[in-house]
Amino acid sequence: MNDRIVHLGDVVADALQQGHPVAMRVVSGSMRPTLRVGDYVYVAPISSAHVRVGDVVVLDIGNELLTHRLLGWQGEIPLTKGDASLVPDTFPRPPRLLGRVIGYERCGRYRDWQGRYAQWGHMLLGQVGYFVLQCQRLLRLSPVQWLAHKVMRVCVIACVYGFRL
Repeated sequence: MNDRIVHLGDVVADALQQGHPVAMRVVSGSMRPTLRVGDYVYVAPISSAHVRVGDVVVLDIGNELLTHRLLGWQGEIPLTKGDASLVPDTFPRPPRLLGRVIGYERCGRYRDWQGRYAQWGHMLLGQVGYFVLQCQRLLRLSPVQWLAHKVMRVCVIACVYGFRL
């Protein structure tokens, strides 16, 4: 028996760092309705200089990989959150940006996220998500948070189906 255990996240991170695209299966509902459990996401390697607000990125957060939407930067640390979440991600240590989702496959049908309409849709979702976070920080009122979350959900659904994301 081999004494060294290889974690799948390490294999994916190594492949992306060497410039190889990878496919991964979605295992949580944190990006619903954009990505659903069981979807396959296709990830291309990217540097922080080429990633844009609104892109769905893959981060190495230590013991696992995280696929969430980029809302901006806090210094060198990416500000991300899942589309189904109201709060931004917090990390025990700065995450490492590995790649950007360039498309996904659901029920045998591939959706490309590299086209102009898809990029506009993702940019819009990133801006709306950042706006929702700012409203929460400024107002701290639960009815307003509820309303902001509902507005975000409507925008996500409109972009997913309107821009065919």
